[in-house]
Amino acid sequence: MKRKLILLIMLVIIYNIFAEDLSIQAYVNKTKIGLQDKLTYTIEISGENSDRVPKPELPTMKGFRNLGCSTSSSSSMSYINGRMERSSTYSYNFTLQPREKGNFTIPSIEMKFKRKKYRTPNIKITVVQGSTQPPPPTSRNLRQTQNNRSSQNDNISDNLFIKLDLNKTTVYKGEPIIAQYRLYKRYDIRNLSFIEEPAYTDFWKEELYVAQNASFKRINYKGKLFEVMSLRNLALYPTATGSLTIPSQGLNISLVTRARSFFDFDSGKETTIRSKTRKIKVLPLPEKGKPSNFTGAVGTYKMSSNISGTEMKVGDSFTFTIKIEGSGNIKYFENPILPKINHFRFIDPEITTEMNNSKTNVYGTKIIKYLAIAQEEGTFTLPSIKFSYFDTQKKRYKTLKTKEYTLDISPGNLSYIPTGRAQSSVTREGLDIGFIIKETSLKPFKLLYNSVSYWIYWLLIILSIPISYIYIKEKEKRAGNFDYLRQQQANKILKKYLKQASNFANEGKIDFYAAAQTGLFSYISDKLKIPRGSTTNDIILEMKKFDYNDKLINEISNINDKCNQARFMPGGFSNEKISEDYNNLKSVINEIFKVKNRRKKV
Repeated sequence: MKRKLILLIMLVIIYNIFAEDLSIQAYVNKTKIGLQDKLTYTIEISGENSDRVPKPELPTMKGFRNLGCSTSSSSSMSYINGRMERSSTYSYNFTLQPREKGNFTIPSIEMKFKRKKYRTPNIKITVVQGSTQPPPPTSRNLRQTQNNRSSQNDNISDNLFIKLDLNKTTVYKGEPIIAQYRLYKRYDIRNLSFIEEPAYTDFWKEELYVAQNASFKRINYKGKLFEVMSLRNLALYPTATGSLTIPSQGLNISLVTRARSFFDFDSGKETTIRSKTRKIKVLPLPEKGKPSNFTGAVGTYKMSSNISGTEMKVGDSFTFTIKIEGSGNIKYFENPILPKINHFRFIDPEITTEMNNSKTNVYGTKIIKYLAIAQEEGTFTLPSIKFSYFDTQKKRYKTLKTKEYTLDISPGNLSYIPTGRAQSSVTREGLDIGFIIKETSLKPFKLLYNSVSYWIYWLLIILSIPISYIYIKEKEKRAGNFDYLRQQQANKILKKYLKQASNFANEGKIDFYAAAQTGLFSYISDKLKIPRGSTTNDIILEMKKFDYNDKLINEISNINDKCNQARFMPGGFSNEKISEDYNNLKSVINEIFKVKNRRKKV
């Protein structure tokens, strides 16, 4: 027993003598940076077996976003007392992007190797507004202007920024706001790319315009000449009331510093810029004067109707069409309520919505087609249909009506027996003489209220009153239930964007990526009841709660990355590449539908 103990102690001593002694250091390229700058945090591992140390993992850090890591290595050999010693150094360079101003700490990171623990020191960082880097020279296009002289003394944020413009700052719930993000610059830049999509909480989001390539025009802004580019225009529909915030949009940009001599090269500096957030005031729709048939329409509209024919036979069908057009939330309100109309049978309508949006306006047409069947001969009136909406210009409710139609229905091959009439048309085929009643005794008269069926009848009537009330209230809720409306229209929206993506893919146009990204993520957001405009990470986290597997989620994430890269890259997307990405998109959508069908079966 003593021998085993002594042997174990000797092994421990030998292990500690020959154990690898690593050197681990951590440092940053600067301790004070601006919101527009990026921080490089480096961890260096030196030693003979430094390549065997696992890659360090950064924890989630307050105030910073980890953009990724690059790795470099170096090695050296030396002879000491006739013995060759080898040493290598591995450097892990993490790029960190500030989220907000303030004082922050990069925490200590623990690493283990051969039962030994190593710790990096805490590093304190100060983040200030703007940039701490000297500004690059002004763009060559603006270099000869009189306003250029003072630009070298300005911050980068004075000469490179995103401006968020709104057409309104006070609106009613459901009234669209046009948000325009524009890039203003006085520097030479390249490689524009959007940062992750902002989360437009409490809004429906509809894309009106997204830049497909860099196109600038020169304007005078506050006494300076800028080059300006429209990045994207959105229609935002508030779904809540009170003070709401429209989020900022961020861009990753490479600033170009031109070579100063023939022997120099152009250099680039990566920076990040963001627009400021904007506050808006959202008013609730007034309860005073709200019509009973109000279905959530907000804006300015006009309505018309037509009928395919006014003379027909019993059993014939006709089409009754209602057309509503105007500016507002035309995609998000329910149809006008169709009253009960006797003598005709109405089939569920076919609804199409056509949008003619511009960069600065939302305008559309909703067409509702009812197929109706004449069930009784005679002359009847098809009453006018009422449509109520809240007029955002007049700030009051308005009600529109279709005109009445008179229909002449003549006898046809089909026979319809209205309820409550004597059914004299019922005959006994094959018999000339009806059955003769031989029994002459009369049965005693039985009062209805003494029968069970009488009281069951009244009980059903009484029970139908709360059921009808609940049904009416539920229908009113659905008029403002935006998630329900979104789910109902999700397939149509996906079909629309897939058709656009297919056309662009066939033509080899890079516009394919914008249509594919918008259609795919709008569909997923609507089906999972996620706010439109949520970040990709939020959507993926929500998908993991359902039956979406990791492989499908990774494929969706890859499609999103490709679409983001394609928005501003000047090349690298051939017809073959677009065709390949289109096939991948179809495969992903097919898999999404399979998951949806599996969930229905369960």
